[in-house]
Amino acid sequence: MVAPNSQVPGVVEPGCIYHVDELLRRLRWSRHAWRTARRNGLRVIRTAGRAYVRGDDVIAYLSNQVAE
Repeated sequence: MVAPNSQVPGVVEPGCIYHVDELLRRLRWSRHAWRTARRNGLRVIRTAGRAYVRGDDVIAYLSNQVAE
């Protein structure tokens, strides 16, 4: 399932796939925050020269950050 068209900041849904730029807008992350998340293990799907992130992976990543 592709992410719905809504532009609601902060909403990341499990089962959806987000283009990196949309994810950054939704989470209001800077490029520095994005690089840090990648270094800390956030998984990225690369295909056809584009980068995507699964909503499930973002939620798991954020949950792990809270636990630490």
